Amino acid sequence: KAHLIDRMETCINVTPKSVRFITKEESTALQQQMLMQHEKFIAFYNHVSDILALGEKLPAEVRAGIAMSFSKANVLDQMKKDQDPRLQRLLDTQTYLAQHEKLPDDVYAFLSTSKNKEGINIKNKDIHAMFIEAHAELDVIQMAGRLREPVDTLYVVVDSQDHFDYENPLEYETVRDDHLRTVINNQYFQKLTINAKSKCKDSKFKRCVHKKSKYPII
Repeated sequence: KAHLIDRMETCINVTPKSVRFITKEESTALQQQMLMQHEKFIAFYNHVSDILALGEKLPAEVRAGIAMSFSKANVLDQMKKDQDPRLQRLLDTQTYLAQHEKLPDDVYAFLSTSKNKEGINIKNKDIHAMFIEAHAELDVIQMAGRLREPVDTLYVVVDSQDHFDYENPLEYETVRDDHLRTVINNQYFQKLTINAKSKCKDSKFKRCVHKKSKYPII
């Protein structure tokens, strides 16, 4: 006999205990300080280059507490070519997180891009802070929701350089643009333009795709 368990109405409150707005410079300094003191935190960055740069000026034993997670192929390929030990740390942490839904005890800083804004749960109870560079409301909600226990402080970095979410551009722009028709038409135009540049050898079609007025619109 089967028993149906309906948990659709169950709500887990993961609202941060406090929210603060800080600058990029303040965020970097605070993260480095927390690393030195072995205080566990999560940071969602807009750019992989900033993730790689965070620990550069810290002692090796402090850098050992950093785990990264991103999907930028050319950077991962270069790390593999260079036999960068941070790559193995990345792979091991992602595997551990997928299996246990928590960060390893020896990881004090989990630095990620929007790659992990969905699809993972982090059930650690010892995470003191989360830093988010995204500014779109949807992204902030998704990132903050990865932690299944209320974090002490959520820091939103106010002056971080914006980052377009290429994995889901339509969703991202719809949040930022009230005119859905404009968003859809722009995406359609962009897609055809890219296809034309990479695949099309028909000169007439090439001339056509660069004239927005030629596109059918919704």
